[in-house]
Amino acid sequence: MGIGKTFNQGGGLSIETERDTDTRLEGTFALTLNDDRSINFVISAHGKLSSHVDLDDLDFDATISTHAFLTDFHPIELNQEIPVAIIVSDEGTSMRSFAVDSYFEPDVFQDMKSVQAVTLTFTTNH
Repeated sequence: MGIGKTFNQGGGLSIETERDTDTRLEGTFALTLNDDRSINFVISAHGKLSSHVDLDDLDFDATISTHAFLTDFHPIELNQEIPVAIIVSDEGTSMRSFAVDSYFEPDVFQDMKSVQAVTLTFTTNH
């Protein structure tokens, strides 16, 4: 597996910079993987950001694929990537399953032809 492209949509959502810093923030992230391999996502947290991303066409005929999504609430740590989706494609006839936490163990993807991940990172940058 080689290094792929990184898509950075450059999206950002400002969350009340003058609020009390002890106030707990909550929000929702929703992601849809479409049949054409594009992704729609929406972030709602005292504001709303939505985007659409077309994933690269694969340079091979994928015969099998699998995907995993973050399904539970996840605590946010600033400046830490949170994997929310993993999409794996290959030319083989069978494939093991993966979890989004597999993102932190890239060796498990070594024999796969294509691995794509969607991650979120929350920062205090303005």
